[in-house]
Amino acid sequence: MKQNTANYVVLKTGQTIPLDTPSGQQSGLKIVGKVDVKAGVINAIVIDFDPNTAIVITGSNQNNQKYILKPTGIRIVQSGDVYNSFGSLTGHVSTLGNWSTATVSVVPQASSTAIAAGSIFANATSGGPRVPFSSFVPSGTYRVHVDASGFLPYSSPLQTVTTGNPTAVGIIQLLK
Repeated sequence: MKQNTANYVVLKTGQTIPLDTPSGQQSGLKIVGKVDVKAGVINAIVIDFDPNTAIVITGSNQNNQKYILKPTGIRIVQSGDVYNSFGSLTGHVSTLGNWSTATVSVVPQASSTAIAAGSIFANATSGGPRVPFSSFVPSGTYRVHVDASGFLPYSSPLQTVTTGNPTAVGIIQLLK
């Protein structure tokens, strides 16, 4: 059962224990690392989180143990893969019913793993607004997938992205 705390750890036994994040609730999580941003390319980074090193157990016995997330337990690592050629997939998501959140993901042809994904938000009413999305990806062939609670999942036909050009997916109408 989830504790009334912002952070917690669920042990293999199923036990939920509060996770103390020193100063985290006041100043936010600190992520360390250096990123060099270069113009004209996709600048890829990796968020590195290893719970075995980022979470420490304090206290000498089980009665006074605390689980602590190190304030710098998460770090940014510059990816060795810099995409020198990219284009974009753009479009809009719309529904004929109420919705608030949808997940848009971009999957390369012949793969089941998304290369990009994110959430879009709307306070749509019947016939509501078209919410835009855009994803910058390397040149290639992709499908756009959209999932929203209460609606059928959507998968686009294959879309070809070329360097320096937007590829319009159009209006994606989610159905119940």
